[in-house]
Amino acid sequence: MPTRSNQEKLEDSLAEVKRLYEQKYGESVDNDKEDFEYDDDGTLWIKSVTVPARPVQEKLEVMLAEVKDLYEQKYGKSVDSDGEDFEYDEDGTLWVRSITMPARSNQEKLEDLLAEVKGLYKQKYGESVDDEGRDFEYDEDGTLWVKSITMPSRPNQEKLEDMLSEVKALYAQKYG
Repeated sequence: MPTRSNQEKLEDSLAEVKRLYEQKYGESVDNDKEDFEYDDDGTLWIKSVTVPARPVQEKLEVMLAEVKDLYEQKYGKSVDSDGEDFEYDEDGTLWVRSITMPARSNQEKLEDLLAEVKGLYKQKYGESVDDEGRDFEYDEDGTLWVKSITMPSRPNQEKLEDMLSEVKALYAQKYG
């Protein structure tokens, strides 16, 4: 059996691809003669149509107009309409109007947080943090003394004996 050349193999592969294309898209790859042509010398010329790109400035202006339209749709007034937020002086300088609200000081913020914490404490424990004489007192020198009650912890010996008793009870329960 004679061996086939690479040329023949490639032509067979091309025919298979064309057949698959036609099967999938319902038309032959070769039918569209309008996209290319050959000149008198046999040179292949591919037709293409190029659309000139819009300059960047024009693209930006179109995008800006779109954003302005969306703003007007959402807020019911044009961005450019009143000139309420800016004005030009006699020299043509643009002045932007702004209103600045004074910010609360850190002291005020901390006082508000403290009042909130005190309210939560009173809500949870039923008494005010500011009640005098309950958990603290001042001596004659003005020193703050905090009252506390300390309960002695059980000695380690007692803890170990309790654990041993529990283990013995579990052992007796399981093995009799």
